[in-house]
Amino acid sequence: MLRDLPAAILRRGDKYSLKIQVKLGNEIITPENCSDIRIKIGNTVLSYSRQELTFEEGYWLFPLSQAMTLNHSGDRMLAQAQFKMGDNIYSTKLYYFAVENSLFKDTWIE
Repeated sequence: MLRDLPAAILRRGDKYSLKIQVKLGNEIITPENCSDIRIKIGNTVLSYSRQELTFEEGYWLFPLSQAMTLNHSGDRMLAQAQFKMGDNIYSTKLYYFAVENSLFKDTWIE
């Protein structure tokens, strides 16, 4: 189960770390109780073993980039987590985000 995703809305051009809580039943999935986890949002898959995801205070942090949110086509984006516990591999249910347009159509330039 994916939990505590903010408001199920992503806006094109946003960039931040999305906090995701993953559970199996009532057990929160952490680096201590799984050997690896990967999370897919849209077409992007990030994993803990490749040091692309971090874990803080019960949440996996998935870094969204401006390029990822700007380049997504369509009005929704799917998310799913998959993790290993011992010899078992579990996948969460699919989670849907609404993707809203923005007036800003390019990346932030410093």
